[in-house]
Amino acid sequence: MKKIINIFYFAILCIFIPACSDEMDKNDFSGDYKMIITADNSLMVSAMGLDKEYKMKISVPMGLMESEGKRQLFDEILIRKLDDKDYLIFKNGSKEFAWTIVDKDTLSNTERNMTTTLTRI
Repeated sequence: MKKIINIFYFAILCIFIPACSDEMDKNDFSGDYKMIITADNSLMVSAMGLDKEYKMKISVPMGLMESEGKRQLFDEILIRKLDDKDYLIFKNGSKEFAWTIVDKDTLSNTERNMTTTLTRI
């Protein structure tokens, strides 16, 4: 009986200890997202045909990002902390592409006055 109780307590600990952690895991970001592109100049976004909502899939274990039928493979996907911000880093060889982690369901990237936001769906 004592052995059964110890196994029960061990199982409870295995379930609750990871749940109490504030540490994010890169695998938390696998899933389906909607991608919206915004810019200071909305006319430019419209002219480039980027003013629509896109669907995107991220699979961290498989190391890929997929959108509009195109798949991009990565050597590694990891989380990096820098200046009190967390970034989801996609690495291919020596090249890196960083997304700012806004929250557990939102990633953001700003380049050339255009902001791309990924929101989990």
